[in-house]
Amino acid sequence: MLGHALLGMLARAPGTGYDLSQRMQRTISFYWTWQHSQIYGALRQLDEHGLIRHRVIAGAGPRDTKRYSLTAAGRRALTTWVGTTPEAHDDRDPLLLRVHSLWTVDRAAATALLQQARADSVERLAYYTAIAQEIAVDGHSADPAHPDFASYATVQAGIIFRRGRIEWCDGLLAALDGATLPAVW
Repeated sequence: MLGHALLGMLARAPGTGYDLSQRMQRTISFYWTWQHSQIYGALRQLDEHGLIRHRVIAGAGPRDTKRYSLTAAGRRALTTWVGTTPEAHDDRDPLLLRVHSLWTVDRAAATALLQQARADSVERLAYYTAIAQEIAVDGHSADPAHPDFASYATVQAGIIFRRGRIEWCDGLLAALDGATLPAVW
């Protein structure tokens, strides 16, 4: 999957491993995670398979820097992958796992957990909203043929998720304060 994420980033614009890492951190880290150290190995594999190419440019450090770009084969591989049904994956959410056993802690600990989760979601919501506003400023976010459309769509999913998480935390916090939970909220 990391390789496909890198192909998607290179379809937008060429970049060094560091550039790609920074762009990915800003655009996809809210729904996909990776270790920074994995990026260079994935780039090497993509290069070996002819899906990307690199040219060496003078770097600021002791070593030269590689600037990567997508090849035609890489574009075809990305297009094929995007057009296929996603693989099944496990939904792992450490907060939900904790809430599943929330009854085992006192109300103060439960409240603290949920208040922190809510605060984290409020912070992320503000971050995602700022990104969405930045993307929408040039008007390309409404054009399905432009990369900004896809970026806008994914950040909107993050916004919706965080709004839902905040509402869910609010409901649980109200229940801990003695309110009755609605059947569905």
